[in-house]
Amino acid sequence: MKRFCLIFAVIFTVLLCSCKKSDEILTDPFELVGQWKLTEVYADIGDGTGRFRKIEGKKILEFTKEGQVKSTNGDLCSINPYSSANESSNFEIKETYGGLNKIVLEKCETEMSFEIKADELTLYYNCFEGCGEKFKRVK
Repeated sequence: MKRFCLIFAVIFTVLLCSCKKSDEILTDPFELVGQWKLTEVYADIGDGTGRFRKIEGKKILEFTKEGQVKSTNGDLCSINPYSSANESSNFEIKETYGGLNKIVLEKCETEMSFEIKADELTLYYNCFEGCGEKFKRVK
């Protein structure tokens, strides 16, 4: 019986020590609050060669602490860096998984992935081939 307890203790210790923190990026909703200016666009034609490209976009996203997002000079639900649309919607941050955060814009009726690193916001839209936009915090 002592041997069984010793083996159990060793296995338990090994399992406990082998656990590591999750790689998920947890985002506080207040990190999104503020204005973000479009700086780069990503589009892949399906062969894996897509990459972010710098653009002189006029699109501005503004997130409020009340759960509203407003887009100036750009669509909320799709990539169109030359759009002059002004749109707004409620938003909600959903459970994170796979290393990316999920945001739901009420107007778009779909989830989008996003991540924030320092003063850079990256939104990944639901595209078959892969697409996204990068924004720089302006205030």
